[in-house]
Amino acid sequence: YYRTAAILDAFSDESVARLDWNYIAERGSKEIFSSDFAMQYLLAARGYDAEPWQDAAQMEKSAEIPHSGPADAAFKHYGGGFPGGKPTYNLRLNPKDVRLVKDPLPEHRKHYLNCQVCWSLEKYMKKFGSAKCANHIPFKYSDLLIERYKHEWSYMPR
Repeated sequence: YYRTAAILDAFSDESVARLDWNYIAERGSKEIFSSDFAMQYLLAARGYDAEPWQDAAQMEKSAEIPHSGPADAAFKHYGGGFPGGKPTYNLRLNPKDVRLVKDPLPEHRKHYLNCQVCWSLEKYMKKFGSAKCANHIPFKYSDLLIERYKHEWSYMPR
């Protein structure tokens, strides 16, 4: 668990922009942009301890047999390949809470991208008119990453 101050510090727009994400991804892969890696890395980069939790398991292809970690773990992280999808994605709201949320607007749904190398502040601003819900500091993928992953998206972040 982390203090609120640690999270706000490590995940601030400035802290995120301070790291050379291209350098890291060029030596690894696009998965460094996933929250599974990026959140731990950002915390560690700001000097916070980030260690494996012994009572956590990664669930991938089976509900009973973890990919890693103990079968009776207190915390189970479900990967995108989990059969039937991530369990919490299938939870339904309590009927009294339905009025508190709305479905995404059609305009927003048509722009949904599940792509780890497709971020562009410029295009985000054109689509949504504001950077209120996004990092306001521009990021540009290196030419190497654009070349390496161009086959994975139809939307180029240039």
